[in-house]
Amino acid sequence: MLIIFVLIVFLASVCSPVQTAINNKMTQYVQSPLLAAFVSFFVSTVLIAGIIAFNGQSLSPFTEYIGRIPFWQWLGGVMGLVGVTLLVVIFPKLGGVQTVLIPMLGMLLTSFIIEMFGFFGYAHKIIEADDFIGFVCIIAALWLYATDTGKAVSHAWLYRFLGLVVGVAFALQPVMNSQLAVWYQSSIFASWLSFLISDILFILLIVILPVCRHNFKYILLSHSSNSEHRPWWVWTAGVCGAIYVISLTFFTARIGVQLVTIVGVIGQLAGGTVIDKYGLFHSSRKPIAARQYLALVLALAGTMIMNLFSVPVSGIVKFLSNINL
Repeated sequence: MLIIFVLIVFLASVCSPVQTAINNKMTQYVQSPLLAAFVSFFVSTVLIAGIIAFNGQSLSPFTEYIGRIPFWQWLGGVMGLVGVTLLVVIFPKLGGVQTVLIPMLGMLLTSFIIEMFGFFGYAHKIIEADDFIGFVCIIAALWLYATDTGKAVSHAWLYRFLGLVVGVAFALQPVMNSQLAVWYQSSIFASWLSFLISDILFILLIVILPVCRHNFKYILLSHSSNSEHRPWWVWTAGVCGAIYVISLTFFTARIGVQLVTIVGVIGQLAGGTVIDKYGLFHSSRKPIAARQYLALVLALAGTMIMNLFSVPVSGIVKFLSNINL
């Protein structure tokens, strides 16, 4: 049974870079990363709402909690909006693998800061040897992959900085959503609320921004003469997003955070690598060199070190001092 669970988590994690690639293709039709992200979020919202209703649960947001929940706990939807929209912007410039690696670095930095200073009610945590070693491995992997990648990308470091912003947003989103889940006693319901809030914000931005208002019609009608050739799968980004969120939420409680994290990273890196190598979903091909495969191994090793080992430096010193030579 464990092998089946791991396989499902792997496939669900592959859905993350696939979602980004599909959103990138939708952007070509709607002429706006914001509108492409809105389509993805709207489909996810409808899908998760259907799952909740199918289970016989109410979709009411339980208004008695609204006035009692701290403001920042509602911001998971904002983080989702920022993260997914920027992913669509950086994907065509950096490719599938860097679009996984760089946000991963941003997520690690943000999680370190949250745990070091005890933000959002988390207990203070001492950074241990395994955390430091794993972090160094991931930085080395990012440098190894991002350098000497063939054709230079204009303003590449700007897009990589945006990738770090994506990582910060995606690190904060589950923190905020998990607080909502405590109030509503349901991770899926909290995820649905987060998607719903994102949808509302997207609609407000579409109304405010003239370009988005003008291009909104392209969601259903393309301006190009090739509108009839729009592939059906451009509408499935939201399905990929819902599968990813629901699967990781469901299986974390069953096989543990560590295993889900490791398998999730493997799935995302594998998906991003295949998309880059073969130019799937009409994306640009980005050949993978030997040094970049080494970078992927380093990133995976760093993730495993940080999630499978937990030996503080003080513990190592104490262990060595007790050895009788």
